[in-house]
Amino acid sequence: MRPFIYEGDKVTVKAIPLADLRNGMIALAHADQGYVLHRVVGVQENHIALAGDGNLSQIELVEQSKLMGVVQQAFRADKALPVCTGWSRMKGMLWYYVRPVRRVFKKMKG
Repeated sequence: MRPFIYEGDKVTVKAIPLADLRNGMIALAHADQGYVLHRVVGVQENHIALAGDGNLSQIELVEQSKLMGVVQQAFRADKALPVCTGWSRMKGMLWYYVRPVRRVFKKMKG
C-alpha cells in the first residue's frame, strides 16, 4: 500500500455495511492468494475491485462476501496517519488513476 501505508504500520479495521463502501477506502478482504489490504477502486453487483497502491497494473476482484472491513485508523510508530479522510481517499484514487504515468516513469528510472 505504499506510499500511503508502509509495511510495519498498524491499522484498525471495522466492518461496515456494503452500502457504505466507497471508492478510495482501504479494505481488508480475503482474495484467492490470501488476505489483502488494498484500495477499493470499484464496487460491482457481486464483486469489489481492489488495487494495491504500489501496484502498477493488477486489480483483484473479490466477492462482496469476502470483505472483512475497511481501515478506520492507521499508525506509523505512535503517529496517526491520515488515510481515512475524504481527502486521503481522493489522493488515493488520484494515485490509482495515474498508474499509466507511474508505469512510464518506472521504466525511465529502471
